[in-house]
Amino acid sequence: MKMKKLFALIAGALCLSFFIGIDMQAQADFINVLNNISRTAETVNSVNRAGRGTMSTIESAQRFTDRQQDRKDEKRAQKEYNANAEQEYYRTLQETQALRQQYRFNDYNNL
Repeated sequence: MKMKKLFALIAGALCLSFFIGIDMQAQADFINVLNNISRTAETVNSVNRAGRGTMSTIESAQRFTDRQQDRKDEKRAQKEYNANAEQEYYRTLQETQALRQQYRFNDYNNL
């Protein structure tokens, strides 16, 4: 009887240690899975940060290009405005001279 109890106790201890070992292995596997998920999340975050940095650089370059184009457009518009204003000035000057000549001619003829 003692032998059976001892055998049962040893068998129980072996089964218990087997299940504890399986449980510990399962916990270790679960922790490995969590670590892998964490590393994957860090990698994804790193890629996202790099992507945002790249997009930020691209957006900055685009804004610089846009501002450069705006300055070119503004200079062209100013040039056109100045050319039109100069033409208008000379047209007005010619009209004024013509009116003066007509006034003098009329004034001379009325004498």
